[in-house]
Amino acid sequence: MLPFYIILTLFGSLLCEEEVPPVDETASLQLLHIIVRHGARTPISLYPNDPNVNYEYKEGNGQLTNTGKLQQYTLGKYFRERYANYISSNPRELVARSSQKDRTIVSGLCHLAGLYAPKEEWQFSEELHWQPIRILTSPPKTDGLLYEGAVCPEAKAEQHRIRNSPEGEAYRSQFTELFNYVTNHSGMTVDDWETAADIFSTLKIEKSHNLVIPDWVTDEVYQELQQIFHDSFHYSYKTTKVQRLRAGVLIGDMSNHMQERDRGQLNNQTKVFAYFTHDANIAALLNALKIFNGRAPPFCAAIVVELHKIEDTSCVKVFYSNATNPESGEQHVHLMTLPDCGLECCPLDTFVDITQDLVPVDWEKECELQTEDDSGNTE
Repeated sequence: MLPFYIILTLFGSLLCEEEVPPVDETASLQLLHIIVRHGARTPISLYPNDPNVNYEYKEGNGQLTNTGKLQQYTLGKYFRERYANYISSNPRELVARSSQKDRTIVSGLCHLAGLYAPKEEWQFSEELHWQPIRILTSPPKTDGLLYEGAVCPEAKAEQHRIRNSPEGEAYRSQFTELFNYVTNHSGMTVDDWETAADIFSTLKIEKSHNLVIPDWVTDEVYQELQQIFHDSFHYSYKTTKVQRLRAGVLIGDMSNHMQERDRGQLNNQTKVFAYFTHDANIAALLNALKIFNGRAPPFCAAIVVELHKIEDTSCVKVFYSNATNPESGEQHVHLMTLPDCGLECCPLDTFVDITQDLVPVDWEKECELQTEDDSGNTE
């Protein structure tokens, strides 16, 4: 297992879906996993002919905005209310992990401020209603758990094979004229769903900030790019191999926790595992579980995995939250039925069985990462 770095944090249309009221069956709840995409951010990069090239975001590029902070805090408060009969404000109940990107770490700070706002026992200042709790991270290059950008040559090779497969080429050929049009006007080479998604992401965020959208981005062009943006999260993670390499470590982590709890091997005090990650990781997990709804995971999209014990049988419930405006406080989670299981609460043994092919035995080896020889040189 890779070493983790500790950070102190401030605590304080779907497939097979069913909208679920606040949890009232916490007596059967044994363990909780919450996987959350970061909140609203600034653009990571601009395209060469971007008319907003001189605009400076006070947060910097690729950083969480005030709206994003509010989104996460509000979502944390929602989960606090939903699981009020299960969790307390004891920080030792929680294990929190994040990718090592600022926007996910700060999302964790804000989310946990709402999820674990301290009661009197844990409040150290009457003026400040929060408590510090650690978040664990790994170096980005080797973070196969929560960062899609972790170095994995075989995952990139598989995505290249998907792009150049007959299905991938057929999809791209539909948009040859659009890709040429966007390339000519943006100054950026757009020739597949990934590059089209990148430029749409920038346009969408600029639009939300009321910045200049160039005339060449007509409503029709914007809508076409938006559809490609949504589709990209399916095509990029449509095969078992890429799902195994980009979501399998997380699936394995959760499965291990649930099996350990079922066998009585997990620390009794541990109740919650929280993960703060990116849209690509959320999409990879949704595709792996066969519950992707064809829509890009929005800011603060969350997958919730609950372990229950019902009549001496351990079973798993999976929920998805994808609110359009999570800062509004109108949160909902949707109960998802895993197609390979068919039950709302999937028996734990069945869950482990249907996901075992998605869990890598040795992630670094399967990624075909370079290794060091005995002399310390990289092969």
